[in-house]
Amino acid sequence: MDVGRNKRIRRRKKKKFLNSRLFQTALEYMLTYGWAVLIIVLISAVLYTFGFFSPASSISSTVTGFSSLGSVNVQCVNNIGVIMTLGDSSGVTINITDINVSSNGHIYEIFPNSEIYTGQKSLFIVPGDSICPANSRYAVSTTVQYTEPGQPLPGPRDSNGYATGPVVYSKIKLPSTVTLNTSTGKETIHPVGAVEINITNSQNVSTPPVFQDMLNFDSNEYSFYEAQNLQNVFFFYGNGSILDSWMQSGNTNTNSSTVYWLRIPGIPAHSSETIFMGFADKGINVLNNKTTGEAPDLSPLQGEYDDGQTVFSAYGNFLYTSSLDGWTPKNFSGSYVPAPTADGVKMINKTVSGSYIYPRFVSAPPEPTIISEEWYYNGAADANSMSLFGNDTNIINANIVGDTCGPALPVMVYSVFSQFEYVSGHGCPPSETYLKQSITNSTVSSLPFGGFGPHYVYSFLAATGGGKIETGYIINKTFNIDNLSNIVVNPDNITSGVVNVPSIFNYRSLTIGAASFVPSYEYIQWVVERAYPPNGIMPSAQIG
Repeated sequence: MDVGRNKRIRRRKKKKFLNSRLFQTALEYMLTYGWAVLIIVLISAVLYTFGFFSPASSISSTVTGFSSLGSVNVQCVNNIGVIMTLGDSSGVTINITDINVSSNGHIYEIFPNSEIYTGQKSLFIVPGDSICPANSRYAVSTTVQYTEPGQPLPGPRDSNGYATGPVVYSKIKLPSTVTLNTSTGKETIHPVGAVEINITNSQNVSTPPVFQDMLNFDSNEYSFYEAQNLQNVFFFYGNGSILDSWMQSGNTNTNSSTVYWLRIPGIPAHSSETIFMGFADKGINVLNNKTTGEAPDLSPLQGEYDDGQTVFSAYGNFLYTSSLDGWTPKNFSGSYVPAPTADGVKMINKTVSGSYIYPRFVSAPPEPTIISEEWYYNGAADANSMSLFGNDTNIINANIVGDTCGPALPVMVYSVFSQFEYVSGHGCPPSETYLKQSITNSTVSSLPFGGFGPHYVYSFLAATGGGKIETGYIINKTFNIDNLSNIVVNPDNITSGVVNVPSIFNYRSLTIGAASFVPSYEYIQWVVERAYPPNGIMPSAQIG
C-alpha cells in the first residue's frame, strides 16, 4: 500500500474535521450573540436617520420630511423650546393652523392661525423647556397642519417631518407682551425673544439725568431672530415700556457691529441699569420716526424712520429735506434768512449777512454735553459759531467778545461759544479757531484754522464737566450723521479751557451761527447734541 497516499488521505480528513468544528463554533457564536449585533445595526440606522452621523449635525440641526412645505428651519433652544421657521413652496398663501411636536413620549402643540404669503417665511415657537435640556441633543417628530385659503381644495393638509441636532444655548428669553409702534400703527405683540442687557457706569460720577448711551451689538449672533434689515428689533424695560432708540449703522442681520443710541435715564456712579433688546416676528416692522428709528441714510426713503429728534438732546439732519426739522431760522444782519436746500441749511447766500438757527429741545440735559456739527463753505468768508448756555433772546456780535474779527457773526449773550474764523485779510489776522465766553468778554483759548476753502468741516463744542470747555475740528473729511460714534478728533485741532463762572449755566439754549464778510456761501448739513459721558467714558454693556 502506498504510504504517501495514506498520509494525504489522513490530512484531508483532519482538515475536513477542523473546518467542520470552526463552522460549528461560528454558528454557535452567531446564535448566542447575533441579537446584540442586530440591535447595534438597528440603533445605527436610527441615528443615521436622525442625522447623528452627518458632519453638519455637530453644529446644526438636520431636518427631513416636510415635503409639501418650502424651506423649514428648526432649532431647539435650551430655555425656550422648539423654534421653527416655515416657508411656502406651493405658490399660494397658506395658513398654519396647528404645529404638533412629539419628543420623549410628550406632545407639545400650538395653534398659530398664521398666514404665510408666497415667497415669505414666518417664525413659530413651540414652548417647552423639557424638549431642549441644556448641553444635550434632541430628536423630535413634527406635524404641521395648514390650509390653502381661497383654493378649490383648501384642505386641511398635514406635512410631517423630523429634526435632530444639538440643543442650542441661547441668551434669548421669552419676554412679556409689549406695546409699540409698527408700520401699521400701535400694536400689542408678544416678542419671539429678548436679550437682557446690563449697562454699567463704572465711573465715580453719575451720568447726566437724560443720557444717550451707545450700544455696539453683534447682530450676526442673533440672525435667526432678526429680519434681514433689523426692522423687528427694539429695546424695552422689564415692565414692557419702550426705550427710544436710533440705529446709527450696520442695519443687516449679518453685521457683527450694529451701533444703536439709546435714550435712558441717568445712571449713578458705580451702578447698572438693566434693559432688554426684543425681537418681534420677522414680518413685523417696528421702525418709525418717533420711538424706534434709524439714521436717515439707512431707510428705503431718505429719513423715513429717522427719530433722532426723540433720542438726542438736539438734532437736525438738514440734507435732502424740505424743512428745518423743528429748528427756527433767524436773520441777524442783512436781509437773508436761513433756508433748507439739498445741500443743507443755507446760512449765507452770497451776500454780506449774518444768521443763526436754534433747535426745539426734546430733552435738556445740563452739563456735561457735546455738540457735533458738519458744515461746508465755498472758500471766501467769514465764520461759523456754536454758542451754548446763553440767552437766545439776546444775540450779539462775536467780534465784541475778546476783541477779534467776526462782525455780524451771531452768538448768545452770557454764553460759551466756538468761533471758526476762516477769513484772512481785510484787517483780520490769519484764520483762527477761538473758544470764548461772553460773560467775562474774553477769549479762553485759540488755535489756527484751515483758512480759505472750499472745505467740509466737522466741528464740536463740549462742556465736559467741572467748568472745562473744549472745541475743535476736522477739515476736509466728511462724516455722515450715521458715522457719529466713529469720529476721532485730531488732538492738534482741539483747544480747551476752564470757565469758572457758575452763572454760565443759568440758561439752557443752543445756537448755530454764520456770517459773511465778503459774498460767500455756507451750509449746515447736520447738528447733534448729546450728553457727554462721565469722564469721557461711555458706560459698558454686558449682553446676555
